[in-house]
Amino acid sequence: MAGRLFLVATPIGNLQDITLRALEVLRSVSRIVCEDTRRTRILLAHHGFSKPLFSLPAYGEYERRGRVIEHLLEGEDVALVSDAGTPGISDPGAATVALALERGVEVIPLPGASAVTTALSASGLCNSRFCFLGFLPRGEGPARRFLGAYVSLPLSLVFFESPKRLSKSLALLKEVLGGARQACIARELTKIHEEFLRGSLEELVEISQKRVWLGEVVVLIEGQEEKERWSEALLDEALQEAFIEAKEVVGLRRGMKEVAKRFSALSLWSEREVYQRALHLKKLRDTED
Repeated sequence: MAGRLFLVATPIGNLQDITLRALEVLRSVSRIVCEDTRRTRILLAHHGFSKPLFSLPAYGEYERRGRVIEHLLEGEDVALVSDAGTPGISDPGAATVALALERGVEVIPLPGASAVTTALSASGLCNSRFCFLGFLPRGEGPARRFLGAYVSLPLSLVFFESPKRLSKSLALLKEVLGGARQACIARELTKIHEEFLRGSLEELVEISQKRVWLGEVVVLIEGQEEKERWSEALLDEALQEAFIEAKEVVGLRRGMKEVAKRFSALSLWSEREVYQRALHLKKLRDTED
């Protein structure tokens, strides 16, 4: 009979932030699969016990998860942990869980510390509806395209960021989302130097340029104010005005794309829909002329 795979959330900073049930499970299993054996060994030692550890780093999860499944199919109960927080959420674990389920292994999650909800609860932003984005893609182009899909969402946006990239990311967020958006930077959560900085993106960009960032960072940004999708008549009127304002460019493909991008966020129509509507109106104008 196969063993059980326990997903155990671990502290995000303060080693006391672990549940009684998590400690009970970690003591009872045959072995613990962890992101970094050094970090997990410190946690176990702090609570007065040790266990056989098996390393499952992010870069080697697909190659090493098969061995974890072997232990489970041999009847061992196994706990899966990451360095901090819940395994599989922007941490190794998801691929191992998928394979365990595929092989018929029972997977049991244990709730616990989470940097996302900890930061959100004290951010001062709307916390009833939010979207967790993990880490932003590396590079300005990929990050800009990634954020474009979330500009109009009426949800608080939450993501992790490296302290080395924080200033550049805040500047990009200001440019893409607008400097007036309220935001919060949560740094070193549950640790000695825990810090919350709140304000508009404009203000936080200014602050970020004057300091060196250290530690683990969560960035939170308020969602777009909910708007109603424009009617077709309202969109047509706005596009007609845009044609008048930019006669010299609307006949160019690049100009049409700029019009579509400009009115997509405002109208809640997709860029493709706006582009097709603008193209249709332009053809009608050309026919009349």
